[in-house]
Amino acid sequence: MFQEPSQTSMTRRLLLMLAALMTLTPMAVDLTLPATPALAVTFGVAVHAAEMTVSYYLLGFGAGQCIGGPLSDRFGRRFMVLIGLILFVTGSAANLLSSSIESFWVARVVQALGAGLAVVNIGSVVRDLSQGREGAHYMVQVVQFMLFAPLFAPFIGMGLYQWLGWQSVYGVLLIYGVVVLVLCTVWFPETSAQRTPWRPFGNYIHVISEQRIWGYLATVGASYALLLGFTVSSPGILMGYFELSSAAFPFVFATIVLAMMVVSRIGIKALKRFSSNTLIWTTQAVHFSGVSMVLIYLHLFDQHSLWFFLPLMILVLSCHAVTIANCTSSMTEIFPTRSGTAMALSGAIGFGAGGLSGSLISALADETPRSMAMVVWFFVLGGILVRGYGAPKVRI
Repeated sequence: MFQEPSQTSMTRRLLLMLAALMTLTPMAVDLTLPATPALAVTFGVAVHAAEMTVSYYLLGFGAGQCIGGPLSDRFGRRFMVLIGLILFVTGSAANLLSSSIESFWVARVVQALGAGLAVVNIGSVVRDLSQGREGAHYMVQVVQFMLFAPLFAPFIGMGLYQWLGWQSVYGVLLIYGVVVLVLCTVWFPETSAQRTPWRPFGNYIHVISEQRIWGYLATVGASYALLLGFTVSSPGILMGYFELSSAAFPFVFATIVLAMMVVSRIGIKALKRFSSNTLIWTTQAVHFSGVSMVLIYLHLFDQHSLWFFLPLMILVLSCHAVTIANCTSSMTEIFPTRSGTAMALSGAIGFGAGGLSGSLISALADETPRSMAMVVWFFVLGGILVRGYGAPKVRI
């Protein structure tokens, strides 16, 4: 029933397929954002109800990872990737056939569950085929390829929506899912040589009980809290408080993604000399110092400049990809036979922290960037403290 592990190595083709898998969620979120108001009109609901499609997607994506991690360790990477892609395609097709906002929400959850089941295998595949700095190098490459999606997706989504309507946006998602499914069916190898017994709760307990992983999980949570917290609050901060035009708004995120790409290239070269732990500590230092400067600036002065605030936030957010890639590589190194479970836990904590960060920022909002800076500062500090407690000594 399941394909046996093949003698394979990390080829450029496999790296591109992993990047295509990792792109599922950036495509499903960033591509569809411009079409959100049209959904509200089509289904006759408030814009808030249409915006809930993103929230339901993120919840489904986190649940898919939690379920898919132990299943991947038990049944293999290839099997779960294909099952996940089938669900993603099914959910995408159901989006186009939905007759109410409620059925649309259900379809988005199915789509997200599939994405989670597939994406959770990425770190495990890298661990199956590489170790140590080599694994971190491959993860940074995968993340770097993936960054093209949030760079161009908002512009593509806006163009599709304006020219062909919101259905075309979800039609492109359907086509993308089918293409990736076909490619993975033909070329995606089985990389897992070992199977763990089907004990999902036991696997999670085994992973959580290992103190070395706590710092990495906290760092992942802090990094996602920073990225998603800023993303959720950015319309109000940039277009509301700083009065940035709606036409210029997408270019801010394009700049952030380009900065991530530059830092990722630097990270790849740095891995030839420095360990993953050294790079993680470095990015945490950038996170903390940058957010601290923003927080101090916002509290010391009554008038704030976008051109002081924004470059600092871009610098801080540019470290996200390097942080996540090196944490992922380090965690899978600790759990070679339970890497799927470790990745599932990491994904759930990352998106959970991001959701909590956005909710806290919204609850504390005072029409300035202060609540955003304060909330993400505490997350970053917490990540540093937890990692300092459980992390191994840094080896340069």
